[in-house]
Amino acid sequence: YLFLGEHRHNLDAKNRLFIPTKYREQLDESFIIAKPARGNCLRISSIQQWNDYVDPMYDDMCDEENGPIIRMLHRLATEVTPDSQGRVVVSTDLLNLVGITKSVVIVGCGRYIELYSEEAHAEMLAQEKANMSEMLQSLSKIKR
Repeated sequence: YLFLGEHRHNLDAKNRLFIPTKYREQLDESFIIAKPARGNCLRISSIQQWNDYVDPMYDDMCDEENGPIIRMLHRLATEVTPDSQGRVVVSTDLLNLVGITKSVVIVGCGRYIELYSEEAHAEMLAQEKANMSEMLQSLSKIKR
């Protein structure tokens, strides 16, 4: 998977969101929309990618810290299948959790896709810009 680019779409009255064709072509017939453990966004992942994301947490399932995290991640996660027009229904609970009301910024993040409200996306970009120098220094250390 290689999800690239940024798109903007609006939810319709039934909370349906158009998923760009180039993203749908890389996803299976059905995929997962969920709230990741971090960030003020929703994440779209293939079912396999979702399992890869949560499976390491099961290794420590007896650990009292992971039980609530696993429940939180799965409680609102939804398996969706696009309709003939490429739209998926996003649950009201998920939308409310991250403050998406109408406009959605859809961001390709390599292996997965993130969905933001306009406001949360603007905040994230501002924070990234403020931290850019530190982030670039970290990346240069990785390449060595």
